[in-house]
Amino acid sequence: MIRRIALFSAVLLVGILSGKSVALGRPEGDSKPSVAERYRAIVAEYEGKRNAAAEAAGKAKTVAEQQKIYVKMMPDDAAFSRKMIELAVSSPNDPASRDALVWVIDKTNRLDIGDYGDQVGLAVRLLVDNFGNDPEAARLGLSLHNTCSRHRDALMEGMYASAENREAKGLARMSLARYLQKKAELAQVMKQKTGKESTVFDSFDDDGKPIKKTHTWPNEMQGYFVGLRLLDPYILERRAEALYREILADYGDIPHVSLNLKNLEKLIKEPAPMWNGMPMSAETMAQIRTLVDKKKTLGDVAKGYLDELQNVSEGKPAPEIVGKDLDGRPMKLSDYRGKVVVLVFWGSWCGPCMAAVPHERELTEKYQGKPFTILGVNCNEKADAAKKTVEREKMAWPHWYDGEELGGPIVEKYHVRGYPTLFVIDREGIIRRKNVMGEELDKAVEELMKEMTGS
Repeated sequence: MIRRIALFSAVLLVGILSGKSVALGRPEGDSKPSVAERYRAIVAEYEGKRNAAAEAAGKAKTVAEQQKIYVKMMPDDAAFSRKMIELAVSSPNDPASRDALVWVIDKTNRLDIGDYGDQVGLAVRLLVDNFGNDPEAARLGLSLHNTCSRHRDALMEGMYASAENREAKGLARMSLARYLQKKAELAQVMKQKTGKESTVFDSFDDDGKPIKKTHTWPNEMQGYFVGLRLLDPYILERRAEALYREILADYGDIPHVSLNLKNLEKLIKEPAPMWNGMPMSAETMAQIRTLVDKKKTLGDVAKGYLDELQNVSEGKPAPEIVGKDLDGRPMKLSDYRGKVVVLVFWGSWCGPCMAAVPHERELTEKYQGKPFTILGVNCNEKADAAKKTVEREKMAWPHWYDGEELGGPIVEKYHVRGYPTLFVIDREGIIRRKNVMGEELDKAVEELMKEMTGS
């Protein structure tokens, strides 16, 4: 649900105002639309196309048909980004131009390569040059640490260098620190690989039958991956740690308010919040209010990230977990010392979590009778729902229950911020790998099992 809520905030409609000149703040008799009006019109056009694609896909009979509809009907990010950049260039100091540039960059689930990447690169340069001291621009970075790229490097470093007022400086430091931490994780992953980087994904053939496809990344990304392999993850983590300490010393009281959170705050104030043309459910609204009410300061967040670096990172002993399983029986992590453990934070509401279950079953079958186990931590749902999922999906390994509220005690201890989150723990209880899946998970487990047998 957390990822779904993040998706809600990433594409919230700004809305189309009435069009009356006085209501829009336009002087009487002035027919030229303002920068803000033009920005809202572009957003409305884009969202209209997205909603039309979602509506059409919702009528499809198969997932394969849905995929074809989305490919055909989804709006072109590069084309709309060009419109936003043209708008920003026409009035470089208008706050709406800042919003237009932020809109171009703030695509957390879209990698900025190719034609769209060209637009992102230009938007980053304009944002840093014209709004580098603006907190509303600086807070953009708080949401862009799910992956790394050359353009995101330029954004984080540029905002850090150009921020002058205290709030912008604090936000820029938090953004850069979290980004460096992510970069260290990716650098560690890339050091385990050689040759061209590719990704295997699920797709469909011309007849609609499920197949696996392999995507080899273009040369511009291959070059970036090479650069990551040349970096020292330890140094990146120490630089992030220094920034967190600076935040605690000088900027700790500043509210940690991302663009996503600001959009959620606006949403719950609407008299009838809508999503894709439909009223939002009471359950979703309650979860959004919980997120908004849990607002933290930069200091609160920096403490958590520091603890993660010092106590929940690769090479550190896995923090003890003392809790109860889905039936209320006591369960401790240390009881599994002497085994290789794959610790998985999951929820039945999480699509990627459930997509990983077949592979997890394969691992348990492969190492049946050997010193290996998967341990689950069920999060953010009722225990009865979790038990039904475990039974239906044949997830025949132990599971802690971490409660139905966002951020249970085990989640807080391990600083889990997305799902699924995985930790590979060796027989001595040391965290050896984090957030590896698929072939990388297989490789990590196999290496640890060989360490135990010496072969």
